[in-house]
Amino acid sequence: MPNTKVIITKDCVELNGQVAEIVSDYITSNWEQKYIIQTNDKSRITLHEGEFEPLLKLVI
Repeated sequence: MPNTKVIITKDCVELNGQVAEIVSDYITSNWEQKYIIQTNDKSRITLHEGEFEPLLKLVI
């Protein structure tokens, strides 16, 4: 899933609505899927599945 563009939907004023890119993903020892997301200003944050939505892609 790396290099996938997403829109952050986390309930956080600074992050909500930003377009970002997934740079990596991993599974924790508790079997939770986590994603490392890079924002446009090159900041990296870790989000759970459900705190972002993939951008729509046009399929022809």
